[in-house]
Amino acid sequence: MITLKKNGLKLLKTVHLLVVCCWLGGAASMLMLNLNNSAAVSEGMLYGMNTASHLIDIWIILALGVSGCVVTGLLYGIVTPWGFFKHKWIICKWAIVLIAMASATAYLGPGVEAMRELSRALGTNALYDDAYLAVKASHLRWSILQIILYILMVALSVVKPWGKKSVKTILANEKVT
Repeated sequence: MITLKKNGLKLLKTVHLLVVCCWLGGAASMLMLNLNNSAAVSEGMLYGMNTASHLIDIWIILALGVSGCVVTGLLYGIVTPWGFFKHKWIICKWAIVLIAMASATAYLGPGVEAMRELSRALGTNALYDDAYLAVKASHLRWSILQIILYILMVALSVVKPWGKKSVKTILANEKVT
């Protein structure tokens, strides 16, 4: 097994925490942008806010946050004793990452793009358009769920629940009883 020395581990942890901040901070920023687009916005401003949300999604969340977390998470599994399947909390985190990525791909990304296109075409009239409002409502629900998932991943990393028993040991004990 490849292992990192103390400074390498500190660097990996620093990068991992920074990209986690990008993922969670980007999601919170998108949520705030979408909560804030009210009838008080001026012509073109709604499209600008939706474009900003789209750029945050592509460059901060996807390029830095998700990609960075997956890469640093894989490195943690390879170069540390934590591994990928030794602890239930790590398996749970990977499952949450997959759920978050799948739901973002299926719902959030297309929603951001739809709001952007509708606000480009309709201007501030999009705020009264049923299609825009439906997409916005769906996007807000999915955004809140995503943020809850991200906070849960952070909490799992800090708390490390279910003790230090490996999943292999837990499964072996369950088969015996």
